[in-house]
Parts: sequence; C-alpha cells; structure tokens
Amino acid sequence: MSKSFQSIHRGPSDFDMGEYIGSLRCEALRLAAVERYFVLPVYGILGDGNCACGRACGAAGKHPHGLVRHGVRGASREAQAIRWWLKREPAINLAVATGPSSVVVLDVDPRNGGSEALSDLVSHVGPLPDTRTTLTGGGGQHYWFTVEPIAWRWDDSDSYRLEDSPEVPGGKMGPGLDIQAAGRYVVVPPSRHASGSHYRWLDPAAPAVPAPEWLLTGLRHAARSTFRRPSNEERLCIRGP
Repeated sequence: MSKSFQSIHRGPSDFDMGEYIGSLRCEALRLAAVERYFVLPVYGILGDGNCACGRACGAAGKHPHGLVRHGVRGASREAQAIRWWLKREPAINLAVATGPSSVVVLDVDPRNGGSEALSDLVSHVGPLPDTRTTLTGGGGQHYWFTVEPIAWRWDDSDSYRLEDSPEVPGGKMGPGLDIQAAGRYVVVPPSRHASGSHYRWLDPAAPAVPAPEWLLTGLRHAARSTFRRPSNEERLCIRGP
C-alpha cells in the first residue's frame, strides 16, 4: 500500500484530518480496484462526535451520503465516481455494499449482547474460520466471508431480492449478532466512529475466506423472517436524506 491507513488509528486528540483524507482516498480506490468491492460514501463524523448529516439521525457516521441519490444502490467500483465523491466531500466515511461485492459479513455488536451471542454460536458450530476482520470504532468486529456471485436486482421494497433464490438479504442470528448480506453494507477502515476511534483491519493482508455452511444456513433462516418493507426510519438509512 502506498500509504498506510493503519497509521491514523489513534485517539481523538491525535486526529489528523489531512492524513485521514489521504488514507481514505488510497483505501477507497484500493478496495474498488484490487478487492473489486463496490464502495459507498457515508456521512463522516464531526469534531464533536456528531454525524456530518447535521441531524440527530441515530446512525452517526454510518448512513449513505447525499452524494449518492439512492443510498446503497449508489455503490460503485468506478475510480471516476470515487474520485468525484472525494473531491466533493473529502472527509466522508467509507462503506462496502456487501451484496454486489459477493461477501457476507458477520457483524458483532458487543454493546447489544453480540459477544455473548457469538460465544454461544461458537459453542455450537466451532471456532470461526480465520478470515478478513474489521475492528469497528465501537469495539465490535466484522468477520468477512466470500460467497458465490449471485444474480440480484432491486425491487420496490428498497432492498435486494435475489433472483432464482428464496434467500433474501441478511438478518439477525442473535442479540447484537447480524449477517450483513445483499441489500446491506458495512463501514470500513479508515472511517471514523462517533467515539473518535477509527475502524481498522485486524490484519490488512488477510483475505476473506468462503462462508461456512452454517453461516449460509443462518442467512437463509434469517431471510425467511426479516424480508419486509422497511419503515420510514429505515428508508432514511437506506437512501440517505
């Protein structure tokens, strides 16, 4: 990597905006060109820890930026689009749309019981495979897994529906334990969390490995109970203001 985005993961008092902007640009372009992920601009975090959207949104630094008109549907891996976003708003946060990127992410939120739910899961299925892992700014983890590319399209419920498959996008596996799959996205390094900390890769060189069968089974089970038309509040997070 020409510029190490790991170097900016320091506490709020050490935050260097110029270094952040440079690292963000390098990582956004790398994710799109090298990993072939579809990246998405999300609102950044202001110096006071509030969301740059200017509202009490409840998802500070995590919902799609107004730079894209259709929320997660505006994710792209085109360098021209990414450069335009960063020219207009250089201090955004960055996300990856999981569905078109052919990944699913096991999202652990310890503040809502995710660590305990993960421990319970591991006791039944065994240890998680070694795979690409994000340490979130809020103390959680994102475990990345690859899936076979699938046909997908948008329908009028503002979510991905998978073609020729009963499976639908992601869902919950337990308290604080979510599967982020088609129709969803995850915030990625070097984005800044409302706490002032930054998202970072546990090991920047680690690849994502194929999703284990138990995770795909959990995805199918979650899909049967979670596919529905989103509420107005959820639409805000999907589309952006």
